[in-house]
Amino acid sequence: MRQKNVDIEGKTTESVSNLVDALIEAQKAYVAGRTDTETEETNLQNAINDLKDAVTVEVNKTALQIAVEMAGNVTEEQLDKVVPAVVTEFNAALEEARTILANDNATQEEVDASFARLSVAMHMLEFLKGDKTELQDLVDSTAELVEGKYTEESWSALQEALTNANTVLNNENAMQEEVDEAYDNLQAAIDGLEEAEVVDKSLLEAMVNKVLGLEEDKYIASSWQAMLPELEAAQEVLGNEKATQAEVDEACDALTRAYLNLRLKPNKDLLADLINKANGLNAASYTANTWAVVENEVIKAQEVLEDPEASEAEVKAAKKALTKALEGLVAKPGNTVDTSTPVKAGDTTSIKTGDAVSMMYPLLGLAIASLGFYESKKKKR
Repeated sequence: MRQKNVDIEGKTTESVSNLVDALIEAQKAYVAGRTDTETEETNLQNAINDLKDAVTVEVNKTALQIAVEMAGNVTEEQLDKVVPAVVTEFNAALEEARTILANDNATQEEVDASFARLSVAMHMLEFLKGDKTELQDLVDSTAELVEGKYTEESWSALQEALTNANTVLNNENAMQEEVDEAYDNLQAAIDGLEEAEVVDKSLLEAMVNKVLGLEEDKYIASSWQAMLPELEAAQEVLGNEKATQAEVDEACDALTRAYLNLRLKPNKDLLADLINKANGLNAASYTANTWAVVENEVIKAQEVLEDPEASEAEVKAAKKALTKALEGLVAKPGNTVDTSTPVKAGDTTSIKTGDAVSMMYPLLGLAIASLGFYESKKKKR
């Protein structure tokens, strides 16, 4: 608000009094630091415009004299309770008034202006400094609070209230009303703090470490690949500081299921031995129908042997079927093979030594037929 030079010399007492009232209200708004002072400025301008001329008289300092006497009775103890800005203005207005009173050449305009200024300053002596003791204690108490224990929203509200409280504390002209408001807002923010959920990631961390300790080449490739996305998702949740307990539990559950779905590569050594033993037999020594069963099971067993995705159950089934087929072999009548009992799996002792050379070519034929059939099966798949 800009200072205006107003000539009140020779103006009526009533119009000057109206001006003083308007000036007091405008000064209050200025001290309070308000920005919405349009009403006060308008009233002040109207009071200036309404000043009326009075009959010229001698300079009257009575009112100013009374104001100076009353102002002189204000003690330092009283001033200590008033906001510094008002104290500064009061002392300046009182000093000016005393100077004008002592000046025999002072005009009525100067006297009236000094009276108006001192009057406003005296009226503002009610602007008492706020007691900030409790507000300071409340601000200090927040130092023990830890951000991570509370929700982001409630912590943000606390910080806003704390900033405002510190602003009031640092404002030497803050009045009790402002101090009380800052205290109430800060206390409400403290009371409104919501504890953040304590997320337990121990089970998820243990499962992730367990999976990371596995050797990939021991497991069937498809089951391993199916597990990897769940492992990656679990590691992401594990590293997310804002992950909720529900997200942690969900990731742990998914990874556990993927872990349980892993399938170890079965041991195919016995199946391979069984196939080799079957291929070591002489087809010509056995009846066509029983040999055909063996030949068919050898082809199937070979397919399982070379299938990287074959499960333990499939390997066991192939061994069982081939074993049964071999046990079902029946030697041809009149053959040198011992026909008293069927040939057992891998049993070549019932074949005479002299049959070794004669077995070679039928064996090659069986092996070639088996490989040809297996290649045909792979192409179809």
